[in-house]
Amino acid sequence: MLNTKHLREAKQGKALLAKLGKKRDEILSLYEGKVEDLNEMMLKPEYKNLDVRLDYLTRNFNPIAIYSENAKVGAANAGVALSDFSHMVLNMPNDVGIEENPYASKALSIISPISSLAAKFVKTQPYQENREEMKAQVKNYVNQTMQGIAHAQTLSDLKDGSDWGRYFGTMLGSQTLNTAIMFGTGGAALPILTAQAMGSKYGELEAENKEKKEEIQILQMLRLEFFTFSSIYNGHG
Repeated sequence: MLNTKHLREAKQGKALLAKLGKKRDEILSLYEGKVEDLNEMMLKPEYKNLDVRLDYLTRNFNPIAIYSENAKVGAANAGVALSDFSHMVLNMPNDVGIEENPYASKALSIISPISSLAAKFVKTQPYQENREEMKAQVKNYVNQTMQGIAHAQTLSDLKDGSDWGRYFGTMLGSQTLNTAIMFGTGGAALPILTAQAMGSKYGELEAENKEKKEEIQILQMLRLEFFTFSSIYNGHG
């Protein structure tokens, strides 16, 4: 009876050791494959720089991960674009100068009181601060999300299957939301996508104008400092 029990335990132990050995071989095979892929990647000319190598070692090259992260970023950017489009519509009376003209402003308040109130609201400091904070948070989220995955590839960069996988993962992921809108909203797809495109362009132009204003302010400050220094120097002279 005792021998039968020992034989059964021995068989179970042998089977377990066989499973562990098989799992070990699978892990070693996977490891060797990853090392070969990594060595092949690092031998490419674009990875000769040490900083570039270290940067790429921290990134995920899995096409599925690239797809999913780009889908998240695409949805976040689409939300910002639609928000910018709404702001563009509400702020239009200010952009065309209607609110600055007392007669035009009065006429707008009579014809479309909601538009007049909206135009005044988007000029308030709390609204502008909340909008800038929201856009900054989304930008930070996008940067953090993209920081963990491989850089996007262009057609001229494609050299092997890995490059093609990254390229399609990026392209398909970034267009997932737009595709869902096209097939899921029917006739509403065109105006939604148009509004998204217009909002995205408006956001880009707004950012460019903001940068230009900041550059002008810096130049004005430098000129003021220069003239102040010159006045002090000439006064002492």
